[in-house]
Amino acid sequence: MKNDIFDKISPDEALEILRQITKTDKNLKKKIVELAESLFRDVNIDQVCEDVFFELDLIDVHELWNRGGSNTDGFIITMTNYDIKL
Repeated sequence: MKNDIFDKISPDEALEILRQITKTDKNLKKKIVELAESLFRDVNIDQVCEDVFFELDLIDVHELWNRGGSNTDGFIITMTNYDIKL
């Protein structure tokens, strides 16, 4: 659809619109809650935890400590050596 409003609004604006609609339409609120719960129901929490653990485990903490310098203010972040994709 040309000039589709859904392509123009931000996620925060969309959430505010949903909140306003659900204040006036309880049936629509119920449907939104059902859809949201079904999305969360499909998330495999164990798999997410495993993926996060795996990515964090790849970080060489000794290298981070060495790059950190003698105090916490000396740490310099460069993402050239640590490209983490979650």
